[in-house]
Amino acid sequence: MGKKHIRKRQCFHFFIACLMIVIFSGCASLSVYKNKKAANDHLKKAEYLFEQGDFVQSERENRRVLSIIDRDEPADKAIYNLGLIYAHRDNVERDYLKSVDLFKRMLEEYPDSPLYNHAKTLFFLLNDNLSFQNQNIKSQVQIENLSIINGYLLQTDELVKTNNFKKALQINQEALSIPSKEHRYDEILFNIGLIYAHHDNPDKNYKISIEYFDRLIKEYPESPLIDQTKVWQSLLDVIEKSKQVDIEIDQKKKELAR
Repeated sequence: MGKKHIRKRQCFHFFIACLMIVIFSGCASLSVYKNKKAANDHLKKAEYLFEQGDFVQSERENRRVLSIIDRDEPADKAIYNLGLIYAHRDNVERDYLKSVDLFKRMLEEYPDSPLYNHAKTLFFLLNDNLSFQNQNIKSQVQIENLSIINGYLLQTDELVKTNNFKKALQINQEALSIPSKEHRYDEILFNIGLIYAHHDNPDKNYKISIEYFDRLIKEYPESPLIDQTKVWQSLLDVIEKSKQVDIEIDQKKKELAR
């Protein structure tokens, strides 16, 4: 009798355990179903708003989908939609970089998505577009920088003629710091060398002048100014050596006078 009672109790406990598993499984499945339904409802609303051109609200609805469903369908569609929103030409808040990042995320996280090939095509198209834009920006900057450098070089002659050596030196040093693909740095170095060597410049310094001429010869050996630069360098070298000889002679005279 005792053994039968124990068996009945064990069977009862087993039945209760099984019933609880079924109930909790059903609850979990019901929760997943509700989440998926809610996500799909938000997705449909997002797509409708996108068609109406309401990109702000469409983005919000797509992000709600992602807050409900993280790594399961229809999250792939929500990410794809966000990529389209940021790439749309009528969206005043469009951002191609964000769009590229979203399509990249979809390609990495949802390789089995039915939208994979569409996302891949858009990803590469937007990447190419961004590269083209960056090249155009760089080219425009290069053109603007070259224009500035040319302007500085044109000013140099007038400033030197009026003995405004400080200003001439300043604008040439500024020009030397401006990055430019179509540079004229050899001309700038030559100008600075001449300014420091000019006989009317109260701050003339032959040593500094020689340094700039040396730099021009080393960095721009194909420059059309090379021959002139070498002549100037040789003359200034002779002057500097003569000055050094005069200094040594004066020192000797002082020593003998003691």
